[in-house]
Amino acid sequence: MSKGIQIDRVKYFEKDGKIDIAYKKKEDNSDAVFIASFREQASPEFYEAMQNLAPSVCQILELPVSVENKLIPYGVSFKYANDGAMSAVISAKLKLPAKDTCVSINTPRMKCPQDEVDAQESTALTKDSVQALWAVESEAQKYLRGDRAQMKLFGDNGEPNAQGA
Repeated sequence: MSKGIQIDRVKYFEKDGKIDIAYKKKEDNSDAVFIASFREQASPEFYEAMQNLAPSVCQILELPVSVENKLIPYGVSFKYANDGAMSAVISAKLKLPAKDTCVSINTPRMKCPQDEVDAQESTALTKDSVQALWAVESEAQKYLRGDRAQMKLFGDNGEPNAQGA
C-alpha cells in the first residue's frame, strides 16, 4: 500500500470525462474506504496506462492480437491477499464497427504470481500484464495526489502549488 493508500478500483468513463477511484486509507489502525469521482483530466500517462491493458485483455481472453486495436480498457478492480499479492479484473469495451456500438467485457480475476510455481497456474498473470496493472495503480496514486493534466495540484511536500492553487 503506497503511502497508506490502497487502490481497489479505477474506472474511466470517456463519454463523461469522469474518473472514479475507490481506495482504502489507513486511519487509526483501521481502513477508511473512499470512492471518489473526478472530472479533472488526468495526465496523458494515466490514459496510456489504461490503453496498455489491451494486450493483456487479448491474452487473458485468448483473443487474436488483431482484436487489440478494437479494445478500449476502461477499468480495473484490484484485490489484495493477506500477503499483499494482487489479483485483478480488467474491464474493456470491444468496438463492433459493423454494428456501430461497443460491448463491455471483463476478464476473469487473475492473480499476480508470487513465484515460479504460481507463474505456471492458469489463473496467473503474465509479467507484462502485471507491469501494465501496476502502471495503472501507480497512475491512480499520482492522480489522487493531485498530479493532473498540465499541472500539479500539490507540491512534493503536500502544500498547494501556486500553479494548482
